[in-house]
Amino acid sequence: MFCLKKPDPAVIREFLAAQKQPKLSCEHVGASQTGAPNGYVVDYNRIQLSRGRAAFERAKDAIKQWKMFDIAWLELFWRNAPIEEGATVAVAVSHLGFWSLNAA
Repeated sequence: MFCLKKPDPAVIREFLAAQKQPKLSCEHVGASQTGAPNGYVVDYNRIQLSRGRAAFERAKDAIKQWKMFDIAWLELFWRNAPIEEGATVAVAVSHLGFWSLNAA
């Protein structure tokens, strides 16, 4: 969804409510469980950021606090959403002169 200004909370709530029954935009739903569908490129990248139990605990805490969305040009709605299957959040992204609202 594109907006000329930052979406207000009422717009975000309405947007999230509409996502309860999302229309899937990909015809290959579930296909990646057994490999990439024809025409898709699989890109594997691995980088070891750290090691050990303390690093793992810090990573878990960061995910629980939605830290992956701490980026200057976007805002997550709502940060108190549970991180669990079926939970939906909205990400408002500031572009050059407009905003987009995206479900995740």
